[in-house]
Amino acid sequence: FEPTAEEMRTARRLVGGEGLRVILNVQTSDLVPLRRWPRESFVELARRLLTVSGVRLVFTGAAEEKSAIADIMAVLDASRCVNLAGATTLRELLAVYSLCELMVTSDSGPAHFASLTTMPTIVLFGPQIPEIFGPLGDHIEVLSAGLTCSPCVRASNQWKSPCRDNLCMKSIRVDRVWDSVCRILPVGS
Repeated sequence: FEPTAEEMRTARRLVGGEGLRVILNVQTSDLVPLRRWPRESFVELARRLLTVSGVRLVFTGAAEEKSAIADIMAVLDASRCVNLAGATTLRELLAVYSLCELMVTSDSGPAHFASLTTMPTIVLFGPQIPEIFGPLGDHIEVLSAGLTCSPCVRASNQWKSPCRDNLCMKSIRVDRVWDSVCRILPVGS
């Protein structure tokens, strides 16, 4: 993906601010809820990121996620956060990706969209197989708990699972994600 100059101007306007721009795609939708990393884990990661001088958090998601993301931002330093849920076209979102230094996301469409850019991306996988369904690219790092019950969401069960407690996602600890963040960004540890 090569954004135009106008698309980059739009991305800068949408994101605002300077510094290290980190996207958190918290995926609060009900499309495949088993793929969600716990809200509390995203909040803890966000708090750690905001201890780093100059970090600006960019929350992305679908329009219906805007309110849930606003709830997350309400417990953070909102002056260093921006909620872009439902606020961009796909090309604008890719331009935002081109502007940012990192994204942390659950297994979802944005992880695959990031493959079109050079933005480092940490993708959290649980109920599906990253070797088959993971995004492509040398700039993509997949983290998975590797539980024996994974994958529970697959074509043979019509992408539905009897699981009601996504331990595969809950088992991915914030410390592990933070270690990956620290390898990618100059944030210290």
